Amino acid sequence: MLTLYIKAIKWKGRKNLCVYLINRLTEDEYITIGYSDEAIKNHFLPSSSTSTIANIKLKLKHNKPSKASEVDDVFDSLL
Repeated sequence: MLTLYIKAIKWKGRKNLCVYLINRLTEDEYITIGYSDEAIKNHFLPSSSTSTIANIKLKLKHNKPSKASEVDDVFDSLL
C-alpha cells in the first residue's frame, strides 16, 4: 500500500463540502484514512476543531450539503 503524506491545504470552500468530499472518497474507497476527523483537521481545516468536524459529519449522515451535487458531479464524471 502506498502512503502519502501531504502538507496542510487550506480549504477555501464551505466546511461541510470538504467533509462531504472526504467522506465520499473514503466510502467509495478511493482513499483510506485512519482517524478521518483528525486527518481532515490536519490537512484541510486546520482552524477547525475535531469536534466541529465530527458534528458536521454527523449532520451529513442525514442530509447532504446544499452544494453536494457539485462534488457528486465530479464523481460521476470519473466513473
